[in-house]
Amino acid sequence: MKVLLVSPGYDKQEGLGAWGYRNFRYPLIQHVSEVIDFDSMEQSNKYGRSGMEANLFHTIANTNPDILIHARMDNELQPRLLADLRDDFPITTIGYLSDPLKATCFEYGTIGLYDICINSSFTMCDNAQKVGFTNTFYLPHLPAQSFIHQTNDTQKDYDVVFIGNRSEYRAKILQMMIQSGIKLNIFGMGWHEDLSLTPYIQGYKIHEKQMEIIGKSKIILDLAWDPEDQTEPEFSARFIQACSAKAFVLSPENEKKKELFGEASNKISYTNIEDLITKVTFYLNNSQQRNQTAEFLHQTIRTSFNTEERWCQLLKQISEAIPDHKKKVSIPERKNLFTNTSHKNKITIICRVYNCEKYIDECIQSILNQTFQDFELFILDDGSTDNTAKIIQKYHHDPKVRYHYQENIGADLNHFDTLIKTSLELTDSEYVLFIDSDDIMLPEKIEKQVQVFNHDPSVDICFTDAYMMEEDNIQLHQKRSDFYPISFNSKNILRNFFLVNPIVFPTVMMKRSSIEKMGGFQTGFASDYDFWLRSAKFLNYYYLDEPLTVYRQHAESSSHKCNTSFKVQECQQIKTDIFHSYTILDFYPELLEHDQRSSDDLANAYFDLGTSILKDPQVSENLVFEIYNLCLKHQPNHTPCLNNYIIMAASCNHEALFSTILSTFKNTQAICSYPPFQSIIDKNKEILKNVHTINDLNIKELKTCMVNGSYVNHFLNKFESALSI
Repeated sequence: MKVLLVSPGYDKQEGLGAWGYRNFRYPLIQHVSEVIDFDSMEQSNKYGRSGMEANLFHTIANTNPDILIHARMDNELQPRLLADLRDDFPITTIGYLSDPLKATCFEYGTIGLYDICINSSFTMCDNAQKVGFTNTFYLPHLPAQSFIHQTNDTQKDYDVVFIGNRSEYRAKILQMMIQSGIKLNIFGMGWHEDLSLTPYIQGYKIHEKQMEIIGKSKIILDLAWDPEDQTEPEFSARFIQACSAKAFVLSPENEKKKELFGEASNKISYTNIEDLITKVTFYLNNSQQRNQTAEFLHQTIRTSFNTEERWCQLLKQISEAIPDHKKKVSIPERKNLFTNTSHKNKITIICRVYNCEKYIDECIQSILNQTFQDFELFILDDGSTDNTAKIIQKYHHDPKVRYHYQENIGADLNHFDTLIKTSLELTDSEYVLFIDSDDIMLPEKIEKQVQVFNHDPSVDICFTDAYMMEEDNIQLHQKRSDFYPISFNSKNILRNFFLVNPIVFPTVMMKRSSIEKMGGFQTGFASDYDFWLRSAKFLNYYYLDEPLTVYRQHAESSSHKCNTSFKVQECQQIKTDIFHSYTILDFYPELLEHDQRSSDDLANAYFDLGTSILKDPQVSENLVFEIYNLCLKHQPNHTPCLNNYIIMAASCNHEALFSTILSTFKNTQAICSYPPFQSIIDKNKEILKNVHTINDLNIKELKTCMVNGSYVNHFLNKFESALSI
């Protein structure tokens, strides 16, 4: 059974699609012969709806799947397209309706666009069958067992925990709980908007860390759905996840819970916010009842929600419901993804090549001449049309070298993530290194990096310095670190990586398990930088301060061939997405060490972050404005921010922004007494004294009044001693 899964990122283990990966895609791949991923959201963002639809039909033609499953997010696939797939193609189309808050998902006309539907709400599924849609089947939110970690933690570090992204409804509930005196810990994205919740926000955590937190929490809040919404699913993914981990969880009341848990349902369900607050207060003070209830929930969920049994039943239902005019499918034996945990090779060097006849021989020789010889060289040829394959052929006799050819997909420089993913799927080593076909490894590179991993097994990624080379002019005295000095620690790693990409990809050696933990490489051209930013807080990075790679830059290299504006746009988008994925406390974890952090402290952090990234010549002004706005939201009279804001508005010719902020800046007294900043601000105020519009300004003179990025050292040093500026 070959399945084409059209979804909003269900192939990614972390990020927006991670929920779908754990609850749907991972169990699916254990029961079918092959899953082909098609990210409808990513495709739409890159190519628009029409481009996404064209690529979908191209994928169907090239892969010939038996079944297409559409994990419906919204109306991303138009009704006419779904109807065409249903009526004119031999593949069976299945709609997976997992989000019942989107009413469009449950209009019966929508269900009728598919051959078969899967629904996460038992009630909605039952109603659909009653009105004639008999090919509608129930699949509750069931995380695969490998993602459930049963907790035996007796030490509870957190009282009440909510894990999830921000919504207006959730914010309202949490604010009311805080007002009632309940101590909360909030983990998730988007919470920087709520000033009243600031002291309780702990930042974003990947799934592995979330499960650790669940194990160390007295009470988990399930606020996934509005209790007043009649289309809510009976059991949310968070509820089942927490119960399976033997954690105590409070969730909205519904009839299905009463049916399953009987009288115990009253203990773990709330009818309104007042009831929730009452139950939280009670269970915080009654640990024995809390633990007994958690044990009961755990045993009931284990008995009633067996992931393996439910998926076997679902696939049997699907097989029997396939229309007569569609291709019939057989259900293969379930695959055990963990039967082979050993690796054939300890180390694989992945070399992606495309029309590189000029440099590939030198690259391969540098790899084969390593002082450490226990490795495999895997060469992925992305459709070369020159003599590249012929040159590589002379190494076919070497057992270390493995060659794989495919039709080109990377010519538009927008599929590097796919090339990396393909290479990883075709290899199985414990450690991987990456090198481009025009780069050179110095003889001791692998040996010295292996020593790092042997010395400290906790290291996930080891990267080194690199010599920079232009064309054939070897200038080995120029190192990457001469241009971008590298310094970071566990606290500042995210913000330092956010300011500039410190890592030359061909210098990296990393654990395969670490790549898998973060959901692999994503996005298009700048997939490496995206990975460093997503993983900076969660993986252990080690910098070996020695140039062990020669990084060649020339007119035919992918980084030079790529359109500059495209590169800038993609890097700006990556930074914007990363900023939205975290909170300011993720960028400045120093603030988490102090319970008494104030709005001024957070305003200073926002200001420093915005000001620091201004040093990047490819900076997104819109992102800086957004960050400065958050600074002013926490402290409206933050004079250094007002100072820089008005200079940026003038430099970008934003007359409306300039006019809005001008009077505020002129009339605001400085809240920062740091003398170097104060003198700059005073100078700026003097320049602006008689200014009313941007046309009245000497922009060059105004730019000399920008408060610079050294603010971070000042504000953090002050913070450590006095917690304010």
